[in-house]
Amino acid sequence: MQKRRFYRIDEFTDTTSPTKGDLLNAVDEGKLTYCALIDEKTMGALLGDNKPIRSTLGQLFGYKGLVGLTLRDSQALNLSESLSVSSCLVLEPEKVVDPRRFDNDFPKARVRLFEKVRPHEPISAKPFWAYPSIGEKGAWSDSYLEMAREFNKNGSFDLEAAQKAFFSPDKELEAKAIVIGQRQLMVDSKAIINMQNETKRLETESKTSKLKENVLPSINKYPLNEIVDRIFDAYPNAQSDQIWALLSEEVSSDSDERVFDVDFAIDEVDDDERIIYHVRRVSSQDPETTSYEPFKNLVSRRRKRRNTASS
Repeated sequence: MQKRRFYRIDEFTDTTSPTKGDLLNAVDEGKLTYCALIDEKTMGALLGDNKPIRSTLGQLFGYKGLVGLTLRDSQALNLSESLSVSSCLVLEPEKVVDPRRFDNDFPKARVRLFEKVRPHEPISAKPFWAYPSIGEKGAWSDSYLEMAREFNKNGSFDLEAAQKAFFSPDKELEAKAIVIGQRQLMVDSKAIINMQNETKRLETESKTSKLKENVLPSINKYPLNEIVDRIFDAYPNAQSDQIWALLSEEVSSDSDERVFDVDFAIDEVDDDERIIYHVRRVSSQDPETTSYEPFKNLVSRRRKRRNTASS
């Protein structure tokens, strides 16, 4: 494939990466949305920088370029050859032409269907949401509606005036949908890359989570540090030989619970050889050893750390 930002759906096959099936599945799962190539003369900007404010209208404009579709419309197009689309994201605002007020095109149309109209609001230089088409439709005039209310109230009305109002309806501005077909659908390569990166991130998190589940909690840190800290919590003035004796007694007791070595990190305390056998690092669950002299140094470091933290 050529290096481009946008690709037609038909350019993806069962041998490309991703495959066409991957894209369809990503849309179904809400991970990707489609783009579409359109050419419209009378689109209307929706107000709102980041989120479109419904029932609002800025300027009208012409546009030939790519638009982004909503997730709902994208998923519907997986099941249909074409779809009526009522709003879209203008992805290439630099291709906007002829921005103008709505009353330039529809001078007699009323705007009752829009809650807010800002004909002087400039077209955004960033991607923005828009109505794909703006037009006008016939609507009952105020005078005709007033006569209808009068008839409902009193049972009579001016027939001649009613006929005149009936055959001279007003015009009303409205947002119109356009039909998007499968041949117009495209995908944004940036969106694909973002989706693939997110998938890799989630896979990495899942693998890390499973690794943590399979690794003893005690090997995430140097276990003897935590064990000695717990002994100091109970016996602040304990000396190295006293701490050694406490650990030897606790490990040899074969109890189902330990007070200091709560994670059962120590496998054995050999009083004759003065060696502690324990699991030490994340990279290995094989027992490692600590002899008495290094143990004394560890106790000294933990005592100094404790005294520094409390001072």
